Amino acid sequence: MLRRGAAVVLAVVCGCSSDRGRDEVSRSTTTTRDTLAPPPRRNGALEADAVQDTVRFYLAKLGDRTFWTPYGEAEEPQRWYLASERLGEIGGPAIPGLIGRLDDPDDFVVMQALYAVMLASQDSAITRRTGGEYVRYEATVLDSATNEANLPVARAWWQRHRGLWGPAAGGLP
Repeated sequence: MLRRGAAVVLAVVCGCSSDRGRDEVSRSTTTTRDTLAPPPRRNGALEADAVQDTVRFYLAKLGDRTFWTPYGEAEEPQRWYLASERLGEIGGPAIPGLIGRLDDPDDFVVMQALYAVMLASQDSAITRRTGGEYVRYEATVLDSATNEANLPVARAWWQRHRGLWGPAAGGLP
């Protein structure tokens, strides 16, 4: 069951200020528009607990093959997997949890985590501290057949930069 705090943050991260975002949330989760409330904020930013709730929610959704929305041409719609996209948008706070998913036995989860790590590592708060370095794969990322080639790249980046998250790996220091 979706906790109220996660539903609140889900609304913010999904961009529910537009009709498309509201439709996305109601179509992709059991949450309805009526249960969404403003998220906890301090000086315009989400509070750390709300961010971590959001990260946990989307990490749990990485393996959900039904958690997507269509995009592209109507004749050939593509799937936009929401969990990996949203974790990528969250950036740095999502990276430790994503790294933990790289060992998942489900190739689909690993593929989604690799994609989200690539996106999240491009967070400007991260690249400022890594000298501009972010995860760059040689192989295609949204194909589980390339997981084996991409895993060493993500793991090597994490080994070089894991110190940014401190000993608890709970977000940026």
